[in-house]
Amino acid sequence: MWYALAISAAAVICLCSCAAESSSRSFERYVLTYDSPVDPSLQANVEQIDTRLRERFSMTTEQTAVGVLDLTAG
Repeated sequence: MWYALAISAAAVICLCSCAAESSSRSFERYVLTYDSPVDPSLQANVEQIDTRLRERFSMTTEQTAVGVLDLTAG
């Protein structure tokens, strides 16, 4: 079943690489730090999804890395 997670990750990477050139340019100026603001509701949802998937596929926190980066929010 781990292959479903791998396929999903590959699809996300593929879709991200298809982004428009203008968004690539704004990304060059983007700075991400531990102090960068987050959307509390979205963060909670991402953490819940991460927890469920790790439990489902018997994975540890050391085996995963999950996050969302919204480049359209300025």
